[in-house]
Amino acid sequence: MARLAVIGDEMTALGMRLAGVENSFTATPENAQEIYNRVKEEADIMAITHTIFESIKDLDDHKITVRIPDASGGGGDMVRDLVKSVVGFEVKTDG
Repeated sequence: MARLAVIGDEMTALGMRLAGVENSFTATPENAQEIYNRVKEEADIMAITHTIFESIKDLDDHKITVRIPDASGGGGDMVRDLVKSVVGFEVKTDG
């Protein structure tokens, strides 16, 4: 079975732990690369929050890495583009 690890801000990591993701790690932009290097050997799939993802300069190409929105809302354009590529058109919402 594939092992998932989440790296993110304190709120996201705590939320993931509460949701049952045991391998959830809190990182800051300053220590993001160090946390990533330590965790990448333990996980097959890595979910990294938008702000933390931007701080990691040396990503491992053979890992499945997913950038997820964080508490600041970062990554909204990425999510919109992903939805558009999957469904074939832009989905707009009121608000």
